[in-house]
Amino acid sequence: DKRFAKAFAAHLLRFALARELTPADSLAIDRIVNRTEAENYRLKS
Repeated sequence: DKRFAKAFAAHLLRFALARELTPADSLAIDRIVNRTEAENYRLKS
């Protein structure tokens, strides 16, 4: 589900940046979700 992927990406980005997200961060979140969509939102470590 794309909504879950966006929320999850936002949570991880907020954690990685150690700050609250701003509207400007929404572009980065969209890019992350769009890149992972082709792989069914799989995580890699």
